[in-house]
Amino acid sequence: MANIFKLQDTAMKDLGLCCVAISLAVLNLLGCASTRAQTPNAQSPPSAPVANLPTIGTEACFWIRDVRHWDVIDPSTLIVYAPMPKEAYLVKLLQPIPDLRFHLALGFEDTDHMGRVCRIGTFVSVGQPMPWRAPVAAVRALTPDEVKQVKNAAKTKSKGTVATPATSMPPNAG
Repeated sequence: MANIFKLQDTAMKDLGLCCVAISLAVLNLLGCASTRAQTPNAQSPPSAPVANLPTIGTEACFWIRDVRHWDVIDPSTLIVYAPMPKEAYLVKLLQPIPDLRFHLALGFEDTDHMGRVCRIGTFVSVGQPMPWRAPVAAVRALTPDEVKQVKNAAKTKSKGTVATPATSMPPNAG
């Protein structure tokens, strides 16, 4: 009778190891599928410092669930309104996302799964079925005057053309 229990115990251990191996293989495949191959000119060299980090505003975090609207300033800069238009955050990406202003959907991913967007451990992703992901380099809380300042600087830099909001909610609503 003891031999039967040993046989079942061994079979359960083998089944458990098999399930773990399959789970790891699936997670590995999902990890490969969730990142898009990037062109060399879209990547910054690892030793290069992050260019153009914002000096405006104060370092902050916001809740992903509170994001209601955003404005694309350039391919690596967003102003995110969470939850109200008066609560604006400048989000600077470590690398640009091509055609960012033309994406109607935007996702935030946090590696600690706490639901907050901060300067460390957060990614912005766009596109389906294989999203383009870029790590967040800075999150800064902005006052309404600082939002105007950032938008005016973007208008001046792009010679009169400014990014249009990617969502349907007007920036002055609320």
